[in-house]
Amino acid sequence: MPRRLVLLSVVLAGCASSGGAAGIEGTQARSVEVRSGTESEYRLEMVNTAAGRVAIAASPDQVWAALPEVFTELGLDQAGVLDETGRVYGMQPTSVRRRLAGVPLSRLLDCGSRAGLPNADSYSVTVSIRTQVQPDGAEGSFLRTDVEAHGRATGTSDASVRCGTTNELERRIERLIKARIAGIGR
Repeated sequence: MPRRLVLLSVVLAGCASSGGAAGIEGTQARSVEVRSGTESEYRLEMVNTAAGRVAIAASPDQVWAALPEVFTELGLDQAGVLDETGRVYGMQPTSVRRRLAGVPLSRLLDCGSRAGLPNADSYSVTVSIRTQVQPDGAEGSFLRTDVEAHGRATGTSDASVRCGTTNELERRIERLIKARIAGIGR
């Protein structure tokens, strides 16, 4: 077995036993083989495994009505209704560079690093955001936000890498929804 593969197996085993990788809750490491002609390269990718359903003490209608304002407040103006029947609001895959929701991409996404610097802040990143509102009993709701992204170094022929979420954007959406709902109740 090639030495690189053995090392990768050891790293993956360590990540799997710790329940996560790179200190990001709700992420898991996986290896991906990237082939170019006769050469192969193995990469470690971060995959979001968080099933982040969050309970909100408000009706689905109240939470659904607050979503457009929350996305606008975050500067995600390209967001809109993705599925009205399923109450899914968000952003279709969109190319972004350096910043999203008013903060550096590296605070929201982990695309790996080079020379100690986070790739998310220098890569061209395509990101999609989907927030779904579901009923929870008679008067409550569940809110679930999924962020998917992949990035690629600009000006190179490097393969794109999947970017894991730091869960910061999901937490910000949750906090803003709860703040809006609290304001409605006053």
